[in-house]
Amino acid sequence: MAYSEQTALRLQQALLEHNIDFTQKKMFGGICFMVDEKMCVCTRTKPDGETLLVRISDADYEREIENPDCQPMSDKMKNFLYIHEDGFKSKKQLDNWINMALAYNPQAKKSK
Repeated sequence: MAYSEQTALRLQQALLEHNIDFTQKKMFGGICFMVDEKMCVCTRTKPDGETLLVRISDADYEREIENPDCQPMSDKMKNFLYIHEDGFKSKKQLDNWINMALAYNPQAKKSK
C-alpha cells in the first residue's frame, strides 16, 4: 500500500488539533483515519499523485463535485470524493476537507 507519510502526518496532526479520537487502518490502497469506527479521511498515492479520500454530506458532495481537484470515488459509493493533491496543499484547504468529513461522521453509517 502506497501513501505519503507526510500527508498521513498532516492528517494525524489535524485530527489531534480537533481533539478527535481516531484509529488508523490500512484500506483503499492507503491509510484511513477512522472516527467512531467509521472511515473519515484517507490518503493514498495514485498514478497521478497523492490523493485524499473523504466521506462528506450529500450537500457538500454536490457542491464539491464541481471542484476541479475532486472526482467521485464511484457511482455506487455516494458521499466519497477523491481530492487531488493540489486541493489540499495548504493547511486551510486540508482543514476544510477534514471539517466536512468530521461534520458528516455522526450521520455516516458504519460498515458491516
